[in-house]
Amino acid sequence: NSLKNIVNFLEFERGNIMELNESRDDIFITHQYPDPIKRTSGLKDLIPWWFSQIILGKKVIISPDVLPPEAEKEIELTRHAPFQSSIDIPLLSGNTVIGALGFSTYTYNVNWNEGILKRLSFVSDIYANAIARKKNEEQLDKFQEQLQTENIILKEELKSEYDFENIIGDSDVIKYVFYKIKQVATTNTTVLIEGETGVGKQLFAYAIHQMSKRNKLPLLKVNCAALPANLIESELFGHERGAFTGADKIAKGRFEIADGGTIFLDEIGELPLELQTKLLRVLQDGEFERLGSSKTFKTNVRIIAATNRKLKEEIEAGLFRKDLYYRLSAYPLTIPPLRDRKSDIPLMVRHFANKFAGEMGKKVQSISKITLEKLTNYSWPGNVRELENIVERGVVTMKGTLLNITDELENYTPAIDKITTLDDRERDYIIKVLQITDGKIYGEDGAAVLLGINPSTLRARIKKLGISSKKTIS
Repeated sequence: NSLKNIVNFLEFERGNIMELNESRDDIFITHQYPDPIKRTSGLKDLIPWWFSQIILGKKVIISPDVLPPEAEKEIELTRHAPFQSSIDIPLLSGNTVIGALGFSTYTYNVNWNEGILKRLSFVSDIYANAIARKKNEEQLDKFQEQLQTENIILKEELKSEYDFENIIGDSDVIKYVFYKIKQVATTNTTVLIEGETGVGKQLFAYAIHQMSKRNKLPLLKVNCAALPANLIESELFGHERGAFTGADKIAKGRFEIADGGTIFLDEIGELPLELQTKLLRVLQDGEFERLGSSKTFKTNVRIIAATNRKLKEEIEAGLFRKDLYYRLSAYPLTIPPLRDRKSDIPLMVRHFANKFAGEMGKKVQSISKITLEKLTNYSWPGNVRELENIVERGVVTMKGTLLNITDELENYTPAIDKITTLDDRERDYIIKVLQITDGKIYGEDGAAVLLGINPSTLRARIKKLGISSKKTIS
């Protein structure tokens, strides 16, 4: 409308607003009155002499009697063009040309005297300021978007000080988990990490990422239980300006930021059903839309999900999509609870004691025998997280260099196992191993290798001990 008003007020018959492209090697018409924009390509090749003058910040008046001989294309154009008079004025931001403002007439010649040139210079300054402001706002939006992305990545990089060395243990069950991680880490397969609260599922997710081909980018984490549904959607897929109250600018989601990398979806069982459909689409097609937009984005991410819920029961209850479960569980990984890896507890106690002592400026030279015995015999319903908290409190109250946290354990009841026969013990252990291997006996990831016996021997023991193949062996 402003261009229309200027053209009518100054009694011209056409007006153009032009802007330089980002590389500043061509100029394009962005607004035109009264005709709609007919030319979408650049003007540099069409009128090269004109472009050379504009880029130098010079006004250009085009008519056959004032053009120099080197303006061959411009002279040829005037012979066929319908206009009688034309002027183009560079738009300047400081000393930099950012575009041009042009006016022309079809039916009469214009005397480009000093008065009209002053008017046009005043108008061009207004347009130059408006274009410069628009470009600055666009650059600011891009900068804020980039800053937001870099801030998210930086936070994740600060949190991702995890590798295999941070997973403490040398028990058979944890060694088998390491083996499974090494199998899947270098692939792009989706992994579902299952285990009780506090077993350290996030540590194992980071270990997978660190051993993967995507480890040059950070692993981005989203806790599906920490945010309400509308914010989780924005966190995962991003949103457009105005998509909801408070959305005053465009924001990229984790799937857009993590393109080429890995996303860790913690507490995946808490994801609302309506978002499970969108997540399934990302898994199947690598596509999604920002909240408030119909534009489809493509992404190439690896998904590692974790849950402490029994998702098959959630499916039966109608709280989790069966098709999404099968997509996520392409490679299930079960993290054993601490009570099933008690031989790792002394190692973990020493690790946590040295870690917290270092942070507090203390030194742990020894750990009392009774402390290790009580910690090893406790059932640990809170798993590794609970053990870590107990050791931290013990280091806080420690005097000297001996860690003795028996006072902390006064209310802790040891896990006293019922006395059973050796056959019962063997039977229970074989069942646990078969559950870990999903019932597989033969092969590198089979139960026989984990137990260190011949597969035929294991078959014989299964038969002798009356272990049901329907429940444990697939």
